Amino acid sequence: MNYRFQKGKEPGTEAVRIFRDTCRNAVTALQRYSATEPEELHTARKEIKKLRSLLRLLRSNLPHALAESVERDLRNANRGLSGQRDLEALAGVCQQLSEQYHSAGNQSLGNAFQRLRTGLIRQSRLYPLDPVRIQQVTALLEEAERVIRGIELPDLRWNSLRRACRRQGRRVKHARSAHRRDGSGQNLHAWRKQCKHYLHHLRLLSRSEIVTNSSLQRTADTERLLGHARDLSLLLDRLSPKERGSLTCGEHDSVKTALQSELKRVRQSLEG
Repeated sequence: MNYRFQKGKEPGTEAVRIFRDTCRNAVTALQRYSATEPEELHTARKEIKKLRSLLRLLRSNLPHALAESVERDLRNANRGLSGQRDLEALAGVCQQLSEQYHSAGNQSLGNAFQRLRTGLIRQSRLYPLDPVRIQQVTALLEEAERVIRGIELPDLRWNSLRRACRRQGRRVKHARSAHRRDGSGQNLHAWRKQCKHYLHHLRLLSRSEIVTNSSLQRTADTERLLGHARDLSLLLDRLSPKERGSLTCGEHDSVKTALQSELKRVRQSLEG
């Protein structure tokens, strides 16, 4: 796996290698993206998120101004891709729920989710990402790689990486506590964001003795549930009467109720 520190090698050298390789993976995915290969956009976004997590892990060892500059470039790059990714992700949720209700014998609800999915896919195909935007994002990534490639981290040590990982674990606990106090969508999103960073940190340090398979699996399961909850919330937000598309009034109400029920189930799983 490229996205992890190799033991027996200098952590500073490894950090620059991982950043370079991940950055190039994102650029390659953007170059492959097209209306017929929309999944490459999701790949690019995942790689950019991994870059941001790596930067967070290294932050205390980087000059403040440099870290801020690279973080700003990566944040802007990810925002440039977010709209299209949401359409693809929501279409995936609809597909999953369509299959679930068809298997349960509820053909009408399964068909309603399938039509909703078709509308989302059509929208993503009608308005593919502007080539100019792709060029802008690619330029941001290449600049971030150039900056990181030009630095040296001779003082980076395993202990520093372990401390940064533990700090991120504490951020996850604080975000979870904040969500449990009021259950708002904003705090749910914050919890997921911190959990995703922590999951990436664990993967980066998966050859370190502080990371166990159980902690990695537990964090991955939690992050998956949080991601599903976010997508369900986004889908509910799109279900205004004005945007119900090909759904009848009755189907719209049934789909909305089903989404609320699924979101409640996911939230209960997160509380367990």
